[in-house]
Amino acid sequence: MLPDAIESTATVGNILPELARSLGLNDVVKVVAGGADNSCAAIGNGIVTEGQAVVSVGTSGTVVAFLNDINAKVTGDVHLFNYSYPGGIYAMSVMLSAGEALNWLRRSLMPELSFEDMNALAEQSPAGANRLVFLPYIFGERCPYSDADARGVFFGLSGTTDKADMVRAVMEGVAFGFKDLFGLVTEFVPLNEVYITGGGAKSDIWGRIIADVLGVRLSVLNIEEGPAFGAALIAAVGSGVFANFEEAKGKALSVVKTYEPDKNNNYDKLYGVYKSLYTANKKIFGELAGA
Repeated sequence: MLPDAIESTATVGNILPELARSLGLNDVVKVVAGGADNSCAAIGNGIVTEGQAVVSVGTSGTVVAFLNDINAKVTGDVHLFNYSYPGGIYAMSVMLSAGEALNWLRRSLMPELSFEDMNALAEQSPAGANRLVFLPYIFGERCPYSDADARGVFFGLSGTTDKADMVRAVMEGVAFGFKDLFGLVTEFVPLNEVYITGGGAKSDIWGRIIADVLGVRLSVLNIEEGPAFGAALIAAVGSGVFANFEEAKGKALSVVKTYEPDKNNNYDKLYGVYKSLYTANKKIFGELAGA
């Protein structure tokens, strides 16, 4: 467990009288320490028990899971931090370009399309994007490779490739990146309850693709601003509005929809191609960086 001095980020103290006066506060109020963005986001998505995790499809992508304690299986491939839950730790793996990969595609090649248009296009391309594979390393990669030289790749372009295939390939490539992150975390903590959040979670087609690739049910909650909402829950627990985070989750959060994995969309072979592409190009990425 963590040292007592840092065991809980939801620590309550009293504001200094001189600060209270300078702020025009007549009554002494409680002060509750918050947490890092991903810690607050996880709290805001109800990650309060070991076995729970949240997949965040923002500009970057993260998988954050709750840990009661560090165990012998933990490696340096994931990040471990003190959690905003008393005595807890959160494990986090990160990819640098998730939603930004789709934003790049739109900005660079399809500026006339809205994201709603791109979702509709992705629906028109079959699982596997007609054998088109995308590596989302447009700004390098953090996990699992820690490679600043890695770059984005479209592999398998043909004369029949269209915009629908390219949009779906980007969505699937990001989903494969999440599979890498998911695998890092599940090596040392089994997950039985997984949520999805962030801008990408608003896309039904992308949510279904990620569920298919991970092979798990993904639940969407009734809140969209996870970090800010998590900070509010921390303040509510710290000031006694809720007795604990479990009560806060039960009263403030609810599942509004789920993405169930479709067993007919078997991505295992394509994921193998995705993994081999980085291995095959790693040296070339380095040579390109030094050219």
